[in-house]
Amino acid sequence: MEDHNIGIGPVTRERLITEALDAIMAADIKDSAEAKVAALRREIENAIDLALAHQKEAIVEDKIEGLESDLEDAVQVAYNRGAVEWARSNYPTWIDRLEANRKAAEARGQC
Repeated sequence: MEDHNIGIGPVTRERLITEALDAIMAADIKDSAEAKVAALRREIENAIDLALAHQKEAIVEDKIEGLESDLEDAVQVAYNRGAVEWARSNYPTWIDRLEANRKAAEARGQC
């Protein structure tokens, strides 16, 4: 497993194993085998929850990045095809970049 950040700190395979073993070893020696198995089960469930949270976070981040890229491409196409005023009113902070991209596309003969 690669290192990933999920809120509090890096999540690594080694960290998950270490935390699970620490919790199990911290159980009182007098605890029954069933209690130790229950502690192990809780730690495994926590590790799975953490891994799933990371996976969901990564999927959401990828989806957001994809949608942002699609939006930028669509706005650029609209701008290049004459929707200049629409772009100015809806994406005013993008105008300089949109214009530069349009000019570069025209220079390459793509507009």
